[in-house]
Amino acid sequence: MQALAIELAKRGYVTATVSYRLSGEALYPAAIYDVKSSVRWLRTHADSYQIDSHKIVIAGASAGGQIAALVGVTNGQGKFDPNAVVYSADYVNELTPPTLFIVSSVPRFSLGYVEMANKLEFFHIQNSVIPIPNSPHSFWFFDPWLQPTANAIENFLHTIWAEHPA
Repeated sequence: MQALAIELAKRGYVTATVSYRLSGEALYPAAIYDVKSSVRWLRTHADSYQIDSHKIVIAGASAGGQIAALVGVTNGQGKFDPNAVVYSADYVNELTPPTLFIVSSVPRFSLGYVEMANKLEFFHIQNSVIPIPNSPHSFWFFDPWLQPTANAIENFLHTIWAEHPA
């Protein structure tokens, strides 16, 4: 995610890449705990890094996208946020945050987003699906796909923050 984080930083966003344990190291939902722990750390240190703690966005690609979605849809659920997501549209509820899906042109790498987008629509939660034409699985790493990916993220954030200011 480094290339995308750098591109977003150039546009004025504070970015942080976080590590999480893979299933070979720790079983599900350890990766979700790890990302939620990172978010808590960012909120705790928000002043030091000039972060608006009300505008923290979780993003990920491939398996990281699944984890980002699960982090977003499991807020307030004790089993996923112990002190401190199996990707399933069944977790989507009226408290799920606005969600952006950026999908490659390889359908098997974008499974599940249609079901989740439909459930978001049911709850009237803002969401958007942006396909990146002629893109491989790892499109977010390279141009010509990096710029459209960063543009989609920036446009979505401008839209949701204009409609839902902190």
